[in-house]
Amino acid sequence: MSKLGRDTYRSKVYGCWLGKSIGGTLGGPYEGQPGPLSLTFYDPIPTEPAFNDDLDLQLVSLHALEEHGVEVTAKQLSQEWLDHDIYPWCEYGFSQLNARRGLVPPLTGSYDNWFGDCMGAPIRSELWACIAPAAPQIACEYAWRDAVRDHWGEGVWGEMFFAAVESSAFVIDDRDALLDIGLTAIPPWSKVHGVVRQVRDSHRRGYDWLDARERILAEFGQQHMTNAPQNLGFTILGWLYGEDFGDAILKATNCGQDTDCTAATLGAILGIVLGADAIPHRWREPIAGRSRATSGIKVGWGIVNLETPTGIGELTARTCALGEEVIRRLGETTVLVDGPGASAEPEELHRRASQCFYIWERHRDEVWLTDDAHVRLWYMGGPAISAGGRRRLMVVGATCVGVKAPPGWQTEIRRIDSAFEVLITAAADMPATAKLEISAEGQRWQVALVRRPRWQVAAHGKLRGDLVNPPKPRRWLPWETEGFEVDLTSLLEAGEGTALLRTSVMSTGDRNLALQVATPHQARAWVNGELVLRKQSLLPNEPPPYNQPEDSRAAVVLKAGANDLVVAIESGGGPCLARIYFTDDLEDHGHGVPDLYYDAPD
Repeated sequence: MSKLGRDTYRSKVYGCWLGKSIGGTLGGPYEGQPGPLSLTFYDPIPTEPAFNDDLDLQLVSLHALEEHGVEVTAKQLSQEWLDHDIYPWCEYGFSQLNARRGLVPPLTGSYDNWFGDCMGAPIRSELWACIAPAAPQIACEYAWRDAVRDHWGEGVWGEMFFAAVESSAFVIDDRDALLDIGLTAIPPWSKVHGVVRQVRDSHRRGYDWLDARERILAEFGQQHMTNAPQNLGFTILGWLYGEDFGDAILKATNCGQDTDCTAATLGAILGIVLGADAIPHRWREPIAGRSRATSGIKVGWGIVNLETPTGIGELTARTCALGEEVIRRLGETTVLVDGPGASAEPEELHRRASQCFYIWERHRDEVWLTDDAHVRLWYMGGPAISAGGRRRLMVVGATCVGVKAPPGWQTEIRRIDSAFEVLITAAADMPATAKLEISAEGQRWQVALVRRPRWQVAAHGKLRGDLVNPPKPRRWLPWETEGFEVDLTSLLEAGEGTALLRTSVMSTGDRNLALQVATPHQARAWVNGELVLRKQSLLPNEPPPYNQPEDSRAAVVLKAGANDLVVAIESGGGPCLARIYFTDDLEDHGHGVPDLYYDAPD
């Protein structure tokens, strides 16, 4: 049994949020710069904290816990995002689109989302650690429920890793023991596990920090700056190579890439390990000022309709109140006592973290119908269905099952051992999304299916530079995709040539939107016969996600009904991938449009 004094608990929670704010403010101005950098202090020196989505999104989760209780579900966390978060970037935007389609976690994070391995989840680990001190198994369960809202894969493992480390840091301060505990909580085959092992190996072998950084990039580097394994590696590098609090967060920042995240997470870890009073004054004064109660937090524009804490003091008090409730109701491993102090056996923390292995076996396409996961719906591959097409779902854990489908749909239910197979045939005029009603154990749930995009495709020779009208190949082939991502490598011999795609974009009304063509290749696009996009920029032809230069998006006007879309992707060889979708704004604030669907023209 671990013991934690309430005075120490509050100091470490305060240190966590203060370190988070310091690191985010330090790294924020350099987000996306490839590095290495050469910062020696804040530059520019701030007069207030910078807003940071790393903290902002945890304020939404804080509200979810206070509204729904400490047994909050992934579905409830997802709804809180719909109610209070409008950040549209990367995995946030893709998962928000999925949620607006009616999908629930983990499908919101795993379906049609290039960014499942990115940093949006690992940066949200601190709240779960703070409300589950010395209980890494509980912190990791919370972290999973949070992460699968917008991730699957390395993003999930990254949040669980940090949650286990930070939870344990409330009662032990041995860095190697904390890293071991974090690794125990995640799959050994994951890239997050691999990059932590590699950085520790570099440190043991005596590599300097710049050489250790190059090793990370050589094995785990990815062109998109938010990729989780490389950035998580930079955070651990700062921790291992840093001589003190300031030097550690500087080294993490100076590695480059997602600098606000790497420095903010390390600042939080060190804040827990050291406690609030041990964070140097020179780092805290510019962003916290003289008032410990009302300073240190600045909430960004993307958090809406939410009463947020006025400062770190209030955030600490609300966090600790939830922690008391978690320990009282869920924890059998931690005892809070009055006064200072902390004690625990590292081996016991290690054993608790090892309980997380059951999380590794969860399916990316299986949703919980009951909050205790006893009754589950297995999509068996994802939520997409062809218009007029047939597919299978499975309901597991129920004694009887009923299904109510939309008009024009057909359903058949068959019992197979302890599960129920649901055979579904969609209507030919299916809209962008449709909902089924599943009933079991006296309860009813709405579950969503997404219309699978239909295209026509053709291989084509090199396009003329002055080409204005869309090419007209001799023959179009039918093509379907699970989502907005298309892989046309097999269409082109050795991946070279031009791949043409054509579809009818079905819109419910006239609207001004932005067409997005995310691909490493050059591309052109025509809407209703008009050339609207000419992407000339080239990116490394590596696995997605890809960066999106300005020439990869264009303002377009869609009319109500069918709109002809033709896209030409000019590949010089290798994989030929693209993601073709629409948002409601040309700038970075644009969100996906849930009621559009793609139907191949006659």
